[in-house]
Order: sequence, then C-alpha cells, then structure tokens
Amino acid sequence: MNPHDMARLGISEGDSVDINSASGRISAIAASDAAVRTGVVSMSHNWGHLGNDPADYQQYGASTNFLTRADVGCESINAMPRMSAIPVNVSLRPAAGAAVSGPEV
Repeated sequence: MNPHDMARLGISEGDSVDINSASGRISAIAASDAAVRTGVVSMSHNWGHLGNDPADYQQYGASTNFLTRADVGCESINAMPRMSAIPVNVSLRPAAGAAVSGPEV
C-alpha cells in the first residue's frame, strides 16, 4: 500500500489487516511501497490456503481468489472472471475480542 494511505488508516508496516470486497474478505500483512499509487492496493495472486482461515495467512499468504466470484462480472467472450482492479476496503485487523471500528480506504 502507499505509505500515505497506511498512515491515514492508522496502519503500520507488518500490521494485520482485513481486505474486504463485495464478494469476500481476506486477512493479510500490510507492507508499504511508495511506488504504489494512492488509493491502490497491490497484492500478489495465487497464494494462500484453500480454507481462507484468517489464522493461516501468516504461514501460507492470502488468496485474492476470495475477493472475486466466478458467477459475477465475467467476460462474455471467454467467461473469465474479474481477476484485477477489484474494489476493496482495507482496515486494521482488530485484536481478538476487540470491537471493529475505524476508517476504510
């Protein structure tokens, strides 16, 4: 993420975050990169565990597949689902048992 976005959201390098889309949610570890445009989240594809257990992302990574759906937004010419430019909200992952609050991207 862009460091300015992270600062605005109260997220620091290495913090656990939740990434939410209209189709799903994943947990990940925040990293800053000044080369990433403000308002954009960049994330590697094809990582993560099949179960999408939030506890597994530290060991296996986070699967961006859980942010998409195969039955919505598919290309009519080849039935390919949307795999990039997915609108998301990022928030600091609350500690276990804590109430969820705070701004989102």
